[in-house]
Amino acid sequence: MADTPRSTRRQLLKPLQAAALIREAFRPAPPTRPPPSASPIGAQTGSHLLSVSREAMACLFEVVFDAASYRHATDVAVAALQQVALLEDQLTVYRDTSEVSAINRRAADEPVAVAQNLYELLQRGAELARITGGAFEMTAGALSKIWGFYRRQGRMPSPDEIKQALATVGSQHLVFDNHGENGPTIRFLRRGLELNLGAIGKGYALDRAADVLKAANVHDFLLHGGNSSVLASGSRDPKASRRANAGGVSQTVVCEDLPSCAAKTTAASASPSPESAENLAVVAGHEPDTAPAAAAPCVSHDAPQEGWVVGLRHPLRPDVRLAEFVLRDQALGTSGSGTQYFHYQGRRYGHILDPRTGWPADKVLSATVIAPTAELADALSTACYVLGVEGTRALCQRLPQIQVLLTVPARTAGRIELIPIGLAEGSWRLVSPR
Repeated sequence: MADTPRSTRRQLLKPLQAAALIREAFRPAPPTRPPPSASPIGAQTGSHLLSVSREAMACLFEVVFDAASYRHATDVAVAALQQVALLEDQLTVYRDTSEVSAINRRAADEPVAVAQNLYELLQRGAELARITGGAFEMTAGALSKIWGFYRRQGRMPSPDEIKQALATVGSQHLVFDNHGENGPTIRFLRRGLELNLGAIGKGYALDRAADVLKAANVHDFLLHGGNSSVLASGSRDPKASRRANAGGVSQTVVCEDLPSCAAKTTAASASPSPESAENLAVVAGHEPDTAPAAAAPCVSHDAPQEGWVVGLRHPLRPDVRLAEFVLRDQALGTSGSGTQYFHYQGRRYGHILDPRTGWPADKVLSATVIAPTAELADALSTACYVLGVEGTRALCQRLPQIQVLLTVPARTAGRIELIPIGLAEGSWRLVSPR
């Protein structure tokens, strides 16, 4: 691990001030993995969208950009995705060699030295746990295991198992120390506590990949991880973006759907998923059932602003696109339990657990959050799924910088109701009937 700057003062966090602490300081040796691949998107004359992708964190990560405007960006995109792979090595709980696994093994016995970037990520996660009242919680690894979702084998735990696991959950049981001579450390106050960064790690990796692209002067791109976490920077059409910034008018080009990943990771690793990728169709274009895979991108004349258009899939009918969002310098995360669940005695139990009760959350069908960073969108989509409608309304009053779309069951069987909370006018539209 490369040397990283260390602070010698204890950092006192204020609500959401922690989000400003993100910076990259972890650079381990490159792992051996299949190399990224590049491929063009669309066959339209004049279209120069290029996709660079690689597998990481149990799904497909992808960078999309205009190759005509950024002729050097392919190598930069490869480097950005390499950063994701390096972070997977650090954050996963499915490899004994990862830094998070080492913390889980040792932190109940002694303070464990932590890389600066991970220390700051854990601090922000603890702050988000406080702000959401425990609806987001990165210390619930034990709960995931007793319910069987850790290995994607759902089971009904006993009441005693739930009680014992709940006793280990809570970011208040974490002790952060950033003033020691040897750098930052973390310690657990509860034996059996297990960190699992599944609800925040993928978004964090997207933010760090975006840093790599921007440092190389690539400012117009779309990143996604498993289709359930998306980060959009600039515009689909960089030239249109520059004209708009100079006072001109432009249209948004909508790219076609990208390949889907099986699931969103539970622990920022090669792992089962807590947030189903079926919810999100990245970069909406033509409906999947009406357009071939190689169909040309289309132009959205109704788009209220230039940017990237992202489609949300119907939570009950994943082959149907439900809504579209226009993103520019924003991130989007979506959470749902459409693919990971099990039935027990006639009842369905999804894989997104409420850390406050120890039971699967079941108040909504899906929660989609737009936020300034992918890390926040990732974490808060899980929190909103757990909180439900009223809890999400209260959270949005505290965090006016986030926008939310919830889907809940309608009174008519097989139909849903959409509940937008704080969504800016013109930033989204309904595509198909509910």
